[in-house]
Amino acid sequence: MSDSDTLESLWQQLCVQSTAATIGSVASDDVSPPETRTTRVRCDTCGRPTIACPCVHLPPTPRDTHGALIVLTHPNERRRSLATGWMLPVTYERCAVITKRTPPKEFLAMFANDGDDASSSPSVSNETKLPPDVPIYLLYPATHAEAVIDVCPRVDRETYRKRLGWNASGASATIPPDEKKYETQTLTSPLPPTRKENELRDAFRAMRGAKYVLIALDSTWRQAREMATASVPLLPKRTKLVKLPAANARAPGLRRGEEIGNYLFRGG
Repeated sequence: MSDSDTLESLWQQLCVQSTAATIGSVASDDVSPPETRTTRVRCDTCGRPTIACPCVHLPPTPRDTHGALIVLTHPNERRRSLATGWMLPVTYERCAVITKRTPPKEFLAMFANDGDDASSSPSVSNETKLPPDVPIYLLYPATHAEAVIDVCPRVDRETYRKRLGWNASGASATIPPDEKKYETQTLTSPLPPTRKENELRDAFRAMRGAKYVLIALDSTWRQAREMATASVPLLPKRTKLVKLPAANARAPGLRRGEEIGNYLFRGG
């Protein structure tokens, strides 16, 4: 047998052995136990994996503030798994979330118009509405918006009182809205309250006794522009546009939340 015949015979044997080994490997893979994956532990409160859970950073009880924070949330935000708007009512006592592109008419009815009860004193004004001397602010970074740290609710309130002809040294114009209207509807209804009814009730309670109202938009930037454009004509004329300082306008969400929180704690 020549050397070439010997090499060819060895090559054929090597090919046969290699093929047999491959078939055996595939067969063993077919009978191997299925691969198991470890299930990530999730938080019972927020539903996120514990490694990304923010609940540990939230206060044990909501903190009281001088002003009321109303979060106007775009409906699409409720469907986002990483939405963070739910943290605000958990953090601040005077906070409510309203899910709508524009303020609903029931919410707008809680505000007294700028000219309402102009001839009346604060003690006899309509108790079912937020008095017309309570400042209202919409958080949106328009070009003509004032920096939130430069706005003083106390000064604005005194200005509105003078415009209404009220005595600046009179009683505080923080008459609580009549909450019984919504509680009665809830108790007499045979069905459980809807999400809208709960949100309106929470907004009523948040604005009770507040020294001012701050409305924030929870949405994408494009949606916020549309929401602000549609909301401004509906809100009372005394509503002011405010924005965060330029240094913090692009800060992460947590830092922006801290800036809003610092403003809410101001006594005005």
